[in-house]
Amino acid sequence: VSTQSTWAIPVDDLVWSKSKPYFIYTMAFSASVFANMKALQGSNVDTVVVFRSASPLLVCGLEWFFLGRSLPSLRSFFALVLILVGSIGFVLVDSAFYIEGFLTYTWCIAYLALICFLMCFGKRITDNVPMHNMIGHVYYTNLLSIPSMLAYGLFVQEQNKYEKVEFTPAAMILILVSSIIGVGISYTGWQCRDLISATAYTLVGVMCKIIPVVGNALMWRYHASPMGLSFLMLSLIGGSLYRQSPMRGTRKVVTEV
Repeated sequence: VSTQSTWAIPVDDLVWSKSKPYFIYTMAFSASVFANMKALQGSNVDTVVVFRSASPLLVCGLEWFFLGRSLPSLRSFFALVLILVGSIGFVLVDSAFYIEGFLTYTWCIAYLALICFLMCFGKRITDNVPMHNMIGHVYYTNLLSIPSMLAYGLFVQEQNKYEKVEFTPAAMILILVSSIIGVGISYTGWQCRDLISATAYTLVGVMCKIIPVVGNALMWRYHASPMGLSFLMLSLIGGSLYRQSPMRGTRKVVTEV
């Protein structure tokens, strides 16, 4: 809003024709946050990562059906399977696949379904909603997410915790820094989504989940067993082997991931 008011950076005006898809996107994103939190209440982080690692396989099929992209090559399909197998193997060997009750399964599946929708629908937005620059995507996403996130906060009764919050100078600085970092993540995320396919972008997200698990296993929580490290390396190898599929009717692979 500040860049638009000062004309420092050209930002698209807020119009209804462009707002509609972002309303859908932000509502789905808020729902995915809620599903993720509910899944974590009855499981653990590693279990949720396993479900998330299945998303590239599902997105590549959705992208073929809805967005006109070719199915992955045998090499790329094998790479996606390696990622999933490596994640499952690590959780079974060195962690714990923990799910409490059938309802938690439902939340994990709901989270997976919402992530797949967001990956495909977000790519459709970048391809079909014209913006002057990536700031427009960031502006629309963050501004239009306020109603849904406020509704989410009220639903989980965040207002009851407000009285216990202490707004110290250090806390305000941390909030400011996290907000700046959040805008940067949003900008680079939309830029990355614009440059690569939905499947490749989903894969980047999965790798961002697996790499911290590797660091956690090596340094902070415990030293992983040789078998556990082998499964983690299998996931990383799978990520390095993947190659983006071209659009149907073309032969050239646009981007390597």
